[in-house]
This record gives sequence, C-alpha cells and structure tokens, in this order.
Amino acid sequence: MVALKARTEAVAAHLSGYLKGTDRYAKTIVFCVDQEHADEMRRALNNHNADLSRKHADYVCRVTADEGDIGRGHLSNFQDLERETPVILTTSQMLTTGVDAPTVQNVVLVRVITR
Repeated sequence: MVALKARTEAVAAHLSGYLKGTDRYAKTIVFCVDQEHADEMRRALNNHNADLSRKHADYVCRVTADEGDIGRGHLSNFQDLERETPVILTTSQMLTTGVDAPTVQNVVLVRVITR
C-alpha cells in the first residue's frame, strides 16, 4: 500500500512536469489500479496542478463506476471537442473497453496490464 502511494505521487509529479513542459491542456487519461487508486491519483494530480485546479474545478476528474451519471458527464465533457476541461481523467476499469475521444494526446498506465 505504501509503495502504491509513493508510485502514485511519483507518477503525478512526473506527468504534471511533462504537461508543464509541453501542453497543460493536452487531454490525458490515467488508468489506475482500482477506483480508490483513481481517486488518490486525482487528488495527487490536483495538488501538482493547483493553479489550474483552482481556475477549473474539473481540470482533473475521476471517471469510475462509483461516479455514475456525474462520471458520465465528465466523460462527455472530456470528449467534447469544444470543451477545454476536464483535461485529465483518472479511471480504473470503466474506460478499458474503449472510448471515442479523438482529442486524447496522452495515455498513462499505472496498473498491471495482462494479455
């Protein structure tokens, strides 16, 4: 558990640094271990991007089964070509079946991938 929290913090710091050096509005999906991890990653990313999170309450959003209609709303806004936010989605299983999001520029895998 401690290792996962450290990895979460390291990934959030690295991704935030990468976005700060390239494009902080580049649409990004972060695949996490489970729903709780997706929430921890959302919090870590919000902390590392506090300036944009204060400006846009939905800069980083979690989209998992627990969110229901709210999560589907975040996903719909993420997919909307005219919407600037949300920029980063954290998820676990919900998006693994695929999602139509042509503006996605970054995909981050922070979970075990099996064949």
